[in-house]
Amino acid sequence: MNIQFPNWRDMGFDLIDIGTNIIQPLIKPNHYQILKSIVSDIKLATHEKIDTVLIAGDQLKSLTEDINIKSWLWDSKFYTFSLDDWKKVVTNDFTDRLKYLAETFDCEDFAKLFSSVMNVVFGVNACGIALGATIRKDTDELGYHAYNAIPLDNTLYIFEPQGNIFKEASKETDMEWAIYRTDLIIYG
Repeated sequence: MNIQFPNWRDMGFDLIDIGTNIIQPLIKPNHYQILKSIVSDIKLATHEKIDTVLIAGDQLKSLTEDINIKSWLWDSKFYTFSLDDWKKVVTNDFTDRLKYLAETFDCEDFAKLFSSVMNVVFGVNACGIALGATIRKDTDELGYHAYNAIPLDNTLYIFEPQGNIFKEASKETDMEWAIYRTDLIIYG
């Protein structure tokens, strides 16, 4: 195939950006943020060399259960990023720009969406959905919360998709505003 335009990919993304901006007044703010982000993520996955790294299910289970957190593995092979590639991806992440809507788009929806985007766009199925108690630092108020967990370079990390807080995981992880006491991580 003889390509007439060597930068055809960039031109295609520019056209998608123009179309997204044209329909912005016609769609809800969350829909616009999701659309812009998916385009941005696909552009990142296409332009940057974002590689996935294979991690065996038993290794992932061990990483999780070694810090006394239960895990459910829905696949036998998992793919993740290197820490450096993760930083490229999460810098452009959009979930922290979405609007929280009690009961209809709250913590578990943020966690599910982030995990799904990692899987669909980047082929990473090791971005788990974590469930656990949160203890607010300012009030000691106890609640239940959903967020994400991801293994990177043989270390498990907790990720808060609503605020882009990222910390090495432990049974009780200090996530700045609260302590996250993780009970279960679902991978796959």
